[in-house]
Amino acid sequence: MVTWDIGAINVENIGDQPSRDPEARRFYAEAIGLLVPTNEHLEEWLSSSQVKDKTAKMRRATIGRLVDKFSMLNDVTRKEVRRWVTELMDKLKPATVQRMMSDCRTYWAYLATIEAVPEDSAPFDRLGLKVKRSSRLPYTPEEAVKLLKAAKGDAQLADVIRMAMYTGARREELCSLKVEHVEEDRFEIVDAKSAAGIRTVPIHRQLSKTMKRLVKDSKDGYVLSGLKPNANGDRGDAIGKRFTRLKKSLGFSDRHTFHSWRGTVITMLERAGVPEGTVQDIMGHERSTLAGSTYSGKSTLEMRRDALDKLAY
Repeated sequence: MVTWDIGAINVENIGDQPSRDPEARRFYAEAIGLLVPTNEHLEEWLSSSQVKDKTAKMRRATIGRLVDKFSMLNDVTRKEVRRWVTELMDKLKPATVQRMMSDCRTYWAYLATIEAVPEDSAPFDRLGLKVKRSSRLPYTPEEAVKLLKAAKGDAQLADVIRMAMYTGARREELCSLKVEHVEEDRFEIVDAKSAAGIRTVPIHRQLSKTMKRLVKDSKDGYVLSGLKPNANGDRGDAIGKRFTRLKKSLGFSDRHTFHSWRGTVITMLERAGVPEGTVQDIMGHERSTLAGSTYSGKSTLEMRRDALDKLAY
């Protein structure tokens, strides 16, 4: 008999039908010490998850919100979770709420495996959350030049834009790039979102002088020196906001983001006839076909260099 059932016992007349009064059920469970705090197993769950520090911090924050709403596991029911989701949707972006429910669902699954909650309880499943994703738009070569010229008043922002234009790397990959991982004609991305993201990227001839200057002038071991990490350890957050202000001042929509630079590079490489596998290796994407992921080796550095040489703005 689990806590949910024990709390239903009629304590005034043992043998009578269980009480269906929620307050009576809760009072009894609390009286005999069977109420479990929602965060009691949080630390062991995070320790067992083997995720990056950033992800762990986000999960901790999510479960913190869950605890604020439901202090005891017994309080978490599908009906109450739906009400909570409605409240959250009034305050947060749908994508954020969706991520939070995913974190809660993962935590609840862990609790079920250690028998802290019933196996058949799934209050975070099938909540009907649908997030409309607006597809990002790549910058055209003309738009790319326009943005680069407009950033001249912010030298560091201009540098990171130029790096994105000629590599297609993610913002955080560029902002966390260390001097020790840069050679004369290439750099290594060693901290990525996936195994495919760990890769060698050739340095385009139009980027060579910029990279040499940044490496030489670095004061803290990072190519983009002086950036301060946010609470999640991301060094690119502040520069991302500077880029957002710049592109909005030029009339670009929300469908244009810093991530759009990846779309720009992919589009230009595809139009130049670069093989799909080579494009995926440059961008740090998993090979999308069975032949590409199972039988084909990675593209060589020279193949990637020849491909990036086709980028011309």
